[in-house]
Amino acid sequence: MRATEIASRLASQCDAVCQHLLPAGRQHGADWCCGSLGGEPGDSLKIRLAGAKAGVWADFGGSGDDRGDLIGLWQRVRNVDLHTACEEAMDWLNIPASQREAHAPNEYTRPAKIETRAPSDTWVRLQQQMRRGTITELSALADLRKIPSIAGLELATSSGQLWFADVFDDGFEWPSWIITDSSRRNAQARRMDGKPWSGIGNKKAKTIAGCEARWPVGAPEVGAKDFALVEGGPDFLAAWHVIWFHDQARRISPVAMFGASNAIHPEALPLLSGRKAWMFPHSDDNAAGERAVSGWTNQLKSVGTFCHAFDLSAHGAKDLNDLVISAARNTEDGE
Repeated sequence: MRATEIASRLASQCDAVCQHLLPAGRQHGADWCCGSLGGEPGDSLKIRLAGAKAGVWADFGGSGDDRGDLIGLWQRVRNVDLHTACEEAMDWLNIPASQREAHAPNEYTRPAKIETRAPSDTWVRLQQQMRRGTITELSALADLRKIPSIAGLELATSSGQLWFADVFDDGFEWPSWIITDSSRRNAQARRMDGKPWSGIGNKKAKTIAGCEARWPVGAPEVGAKDFALVEGGPDFLAAWHVIWFHDQARRISPVAMFGASNAIHPEALPLLSGRKAWMFPHSDDNAAGERAVSGWTNQLKSVGTFCHAFDLSAHGAKDLNDLVISAARNTEDGE
């Protein structure tokens, strides 16, 4: 198992790792803080606890090399070589011997810095207004998408990926549901009345101004889990429903790409590397969904991700949301 994958698994449990390695530290805002790599109280050493940069650390009172990911932190705090740090970390993570590859990395590679562009004023204002949905709003959204339960929507809400707000379009503000993640690099809104956005050419979905359309929403929350890769907000909600229905929230996390023509943002690939990706392409007449999944598969395989695509057309469904609706209808009919 590569050091980068071990670091990613550690990042998914960043709070516990920080308490294990640096128990004298304390949480301050979004960071775990210590005085230095020695672990004494202070604020010079900071480790990001969540989001796209979870596990990224830096000692601002140290040298320029005092920064990196959690396997590098383990190495420095324990004062051991990389091989030993990896073995100790895998023991702490309870990774079975069958998942530990024979080869071990002999060099530490600092993870690439994730550069983000400044959010638009529109996106900043909208984030200030976003709220978690009430039971009434979640029920209305379930009715709109014909999802038979709000339980999956509650999981999406608790994960910080489903929000509600009034979104401006063509002179009015419309009650809307919004899909985003902890990175806030991408967000898409749809109207709660199910109607299209007239101000952008009657499209059903509106990517918020200033967001990065290629960013896969949900990628920062994958951590050590496998993930279900879907296209669009409705399938993202359907994925949460399926995950809830099969009690897989501890093992599988949903990720959504907005638009079949978009390639996965290269800076998101490390967040998805070395996992299993269960892919649900749209069954389009022009085969756009299949082509999209083929391209995403090539990108994911390049970072060691196992990919399996489901043929939804074999079940008479055009997408995952359609499959959920069909399954619920068959259950009601006793099939």
